[in-house]
Amino acid sequence: MRNVNYARRHQTPTFKSLDELFNQGINQLLGSDLVSSNLPATNVIETDNNFKIDIVAAGFTKEDFKVNTEKGLLTIEAKVEATKTDEQQKIIRREFKKQSFKRSFQLSDTVNIEGIVASYENGILSLTLPKKEEAKAINKTIAVL
Repeated sequence: MRNVNYARRHQTPTFKSLDELFNQGINQLLGSDLVSSNLPATNVIETDNNFKIDIVAAGFTKEDFKVNTEKGLLTIEAKVEATKTDEQQKIIRREFKKQSFKRSFQLSDTVNIEGIVASYENGILSLTLPKKEEAKAINKTIAVL
């Protein structure tokens, strides 16, 4: 017998318009428990001068991260080594979850790859991807003659 709550959670959503469909996140389309749960939450922000990627990665050290670019692809990876448990301790409940992950982002031609900077502070990995000079927005007031 199928669990009703399970079936309700896994129904394919219906959308009133194409805009509504394309504005949904992948978790909403596939169901959050169907998407790999080891991908950390990520924000990507664009300004006039750069792009910024923030990734929630609590519990890591900056040495745990490997960030590289290859053929226009930015790859961010963190590996967790298996930890040994103390035989004197008995874990009653474990909710802390630190998992290895790998995220990749296709870089725009406007990104200055040589200027990418990464930092890790307070559980957030932040990458700043500067734009090439020719891609930066130029604001100018033009006088009408």
